[in-house]
Amino acid sequence: KRRDDEELEVVQQRLSRNPTPNRTPVHTSVLSGKKLEEHLRGHKVRVRREFRMEKEIFCKLVELLHNSHLLSNARDITLAIFIFCLATNARNRLLQEQFQHSGETISRYFNIVLQAIVSLPSKIIKLPPINTPFLISSNP
Repeated sequence: KRRDDEELEVVQQRLSRNPTPNRTPVHTSVLSGKKLEEHLRGHKVRVRREFRMEKEIFCKLVELLHNSHLLSNARDITLAIFIFCLATNARNRLLQEQFQHSGETISRYFNIVLQAIVSLPSKIIKLPPINTPFLISSNP
């Protein structure tokens, strides 16, 4: 028990001298921050493959969220991360590599867009009609 106390004291002394150890950036790609720009300026097939939607639809969704003041302070990359995640079932680590952000940033961006999408006005999100068509209801 005494040895544990001594080891703990040594660790505490080292941490007090250097509270943050030397950190090396993980996400250092030359495309850092340019992933969305690369997609939107690239071939339309690539955008469809990555986001599962046409480039024009993506841009209209960005515009809709900005005009609704649901993503007013966020950049378009937040929506790109969200859509890419849903379209490809990507995990946080893959998103970190694809978009060159930390896991915490990816999670924060995802949640910002999720809250924006959930709070879209009901006039934009149309529910299917409740009425059952006659052919279905009359067929036992």
